[in-house]
Amino acid sequence: MKRKLIISTVTVILVINFIITAVNISAVKKDYEEEKTGELKILVQSISLSLDSNYKNINTFVPIFDKNDIRATIVDNQGEVVFETDKNVDAMQNHLKRNEIIEARDGKIGSDIRFSNTIRKNFLYVATLIPNTDNYVLRLSIPIDVLGQHTKDIISKFLIIILAGVVVAILLILKFVSYFTKPLVELSNATVQIANDAIPKKLYYNSKDEIGNLYNNFNLMTKKLNDSIYELENTNLFLNSILSNIVSGVIALNYNKEIIFINSRCKSILEIYDDELNNKNIVNIIRNYEINKFIKDYFENRKNEFIVTNYKNKTLKLFINVLPYDEKKNSEPKYGAVLLVEDITEATKHEEMRKSFVANVTHELKTPLTSIKGYVETIKNNEITDQTKINRFMDIIDIEANRLKTLIDDILMLSEIENMQGNISEVNLVEVVSEVKDVMQNISTDNSVTVNYLCDKDVKVLLDKNRIKQLLINLIDNAIKYNIENGVVNVKIAKSNSFVEITVEDTGIGIDETHLPRVFERFYRVDKSRSRQMGGTGLGLAIVKHIVISFNGTINIESKLGQGTKIYIKIPFRVI
Repeated sequence: MKRKLIISTVTVILVINFIITAVNISAVKKDYEEEKTGELKILVQSISLSLDSNYKNINTFVPIFDKNDIRATIVDNQGEVVFETDKNVDAMQNHLKRNEIIEARDGKIGSDIRFSNTIRKNFLYVATLIPNTDNYVLRLSIPIDVLGQHTKDIISKFLIIILAGVVVAILLILKFVSYFTKPLVELSNATVQIANDAIPKKLYYNSKDEIGNLYNNFNLMTKKLNDSIYELENTNLFLNSILSNIVSGVIALNYNKEIIFINSRCKSILEIYDDELNNKNIVNIIRNYEINKFIKDYFENRKNEFIVTNYKNKTLKLFINVLPYDEKKNSEPKYGAVLLVEDITEATKHEEMRKSFVANVTHELKTPLTSIKGYVETIKNNEITDQTKINRFMDIIDIEANRLKTLIDDILMLSEIENMQGNISEVNLVEVVSEVKDVMQNISTDNSVTVNYLCDKDVKVLLDKNRIKQLLINLIDNAIKYNIENGVVNVKIAKSNSFVEITVEDTGIGIDETHLPRVFERFYRVDKSRSRQMGGTGLGLAIVKHIVISFNGTINIESKLGQGTKIYIKIPFRVI
């Protein structure tokens, strides 16, 4: 630092002295040139007045010219040189367009300073018209080099002054530099500690001058810095805690598409197991063409967009937005990006189920309504007069109306199960089974199916009676309708620890394994023609499933084509 201070000070002194010297030399040269120009103007004017009309007496002045190193030239009205003291006139160029000649022909005493191609020197030229001639011009000139010695003397004097000033300055700097640099070195060491993430101790300086104020300000700055670091650490901890626990995945990228932050939820969604992700390019982490193209397009077009894409058997929704990053004053700003990742697999599945449900409801409602409308219009238009046929049509309308009512009742029931918790009360399962047995008696008889009921005695639990009853009716109804003639249905209800276990097993036609994953979906029918023939709505098992879900229970099905079906339900309950 001392050497830099000395060099800087000496440089400043040298520059200042150089500027002063240059200005003074320029001024001296200008004054000298003006002085010589004035002298030459007086001389050229005096000689021009002394010349006769044929300027032959110019030779009388040659000794004066030689003594004073003056070059004399006479130029005619065509610009041709007719007299020259230093050069053969025949070898000289036309002077008509020389500045001093032009000014002289305008009636002035012309002057100019330029390089002479004839003599190969810089010259000061002065010219005037010769009286009583046909616009002949007398020009006198002296070489500028005569000014050199004069200016060299001045430069020598200034150099001596400059050297003396530099020597004095160095001596003064050496004397005081240690005094001024000692506290600065101490401050420098303290800043190094800050740069190394360490907060220095309080600094002391026994003076109230500028350095003392600097010490006080540095101590104050250190304290504020320490407080700011503490607050920043707390803020970062708070923000990281928020970002790490939100349900959406978050990735922050710099302008090089390198990861600067990724939360745990995002790692889980994208199935990233690398813990060291900072400063790694996102393209090398997410190896998915559509996602990487989405990110690339954003960085190239700066558009805030979103996409829905498939990634490792998941449906993801990605949002991207601008992230100002490393923006510096007076430089081109750079931007990164914030990527929000949402796993909408379940939401998409539910939306597809909703659309499918709406489509199925529309279809199921339309079928009986179309049939009813057709028969009503036929009767209304008196197209049939046979009362027997009319009665048969009315029976069909009644059947379709009942089918429509059953469908609407099932839909309302399904909606009620999904939206309400139910009426929890004390339920005796033996009584529920007895009521179900009475309801299903005629149906089982009509279909030539035997239903066997086995229920543990004195089992009292807290459940919704209507729902558990509906669950049993739907299961047994299905088991009867899709059974064989003289088939059997076994219904077993037992209490096991804190669960009610319900098993309904039949000897019916069974279900192909390919249909098993979908049998609990709304309006799904394994055999559509048989289901409609049986009067089914396609909602029976869907209602069963949602009742079980409302009880926080589980349901499983086992079946093979031609070998019957077994449905097993396990429902938790509170024992009375």
